[in-house]
Amino acid sequence: MNKTNAKLEGVKLAALLEKIRNFAEWKKTQDRQLDESMYAIEEMSELIAECSAFQKSVVKQQRNGSIKDNIFDESCDVLCTLLVYLAANGMLNIDKINKQIEFKMNRCVERAKKGTF
Repeated sequence: MNKTNAKLEGVKLAALLEKIRNFAEWKKTQDRQLDESMYAIEEMSELIAECSAFQKSVVKQQRNGSIKDNIFDESCDVLCTLLVYLAANGMLNIDKINKQIEFKMNRCVERAKKGTF
């Protein structure tokens, strides 16, 4: 990625993070029954359901593009909900998130190399 593209990506990310923080702050002002963790759990359960449907279709050799689209859509719902949850609880720190993801991915690679994943 060249410097111009990297700078544009940084601007897009900053704008997205600002949107997430603003939304999380707005949601705090709303009278609601469920906290953000309940929304996150609901979105994750929908993702699990879509992944399960996809797995069943693969096993039956009935690959269906719309199922992949549903998994993508539910994955984005989960990401959005988790980012709002982190923002609402003062934990939306992109540097810490990047470091933790890098740590987790490195651990996955090491486990895969050892055959212990």
